[in-house]
Amino acid sequence: MSKLLITSGCSFSECLSTGIDTWPRHLARKLESHGYEKHISCGMGSQGNGLISRGPMYEVTKALKTHKPEDILVGIMWSHSNRFDYRCEDPTVLSWGNENKHHWMVNPRAFVDGAPNNWVIGNLHWDSVEFSTYFKYYHSHIGSSILSLEHILRTQYFLKLKKVPYFFTDFVDYNIVEKAFLHEPELTYLMDELDKEQYLPVTSEHGWLKENSMTKDEYLKEHNGWQWIHPKTHHHKEFVDRVIYPWLQDKRYI
Repeated sequence: MSKLLITSGCSFSECLSTGIDTWPRHLARKLESHGYEKHISCGMGSQGNGLISRGPMYEVTKALKTHKPEDILVGIMWSHSNRFDYRCEDPTVLSWGNENKHHWMVNPRAFVDGAPNNWVIGNLHWDSVEFSTYFKYYHSHIGSSILSLEHILRTQYFLKLKKVPYFFTDFVDYNIVEKAFLHEPELTYLMDELDKEQYLPVTSEHGWLKENSMTKDEYLKEHNGWQWIHPKTHHHKEFVDRVIYPWLQDKRYI
């Protein structure tokens, strides 16, 4: 039987753009020789860890109707905990209406076949009233980290229960829990539950590229004061060739 690759993440992992090949595309090509004939991408720019987790869980549920667990591989790159999502009952009430304000993605979106686009992607720094209201009344640095950890753990527990091979990683360093909050008791018990054996042996894709890329000097120069920037196509390929693929071999997933 043919095998299936399911990936998810934010802009570091989306497969919608025509101008860049992110790591899932490179990985999908590399796994073709191992019998992975299909790739399903749940990635989308700017989405938070709630939607990043829900998409693969839905796709795995569907895939298990036709595939054995060992013939499915899930790869997830987690985004920043200050990104969030919620289900809007009536999208026509959103302040941007039918305007394609967030032109690089569908917002609101859906992740279930046949469902309406009711899931709103939110980022704290966006200027729409929905997001400024959330930031003013509901946002908490520790609270958002708790929610992201719960999304990650739910996905971890689900995949282990279903016996589906998987790997996790992060898009940048300290994206889930900021350095200042690493020892907060509301967070440490959740962090202790993370199965680090299923994480790639890096702090994040961005962190690895800064330290190990063959073109790291060029990459760092391009930051121009920014804390992080998007990797280019050749960076994503290097990350697959030197990190993801060897890890999958070591785990005997391929």
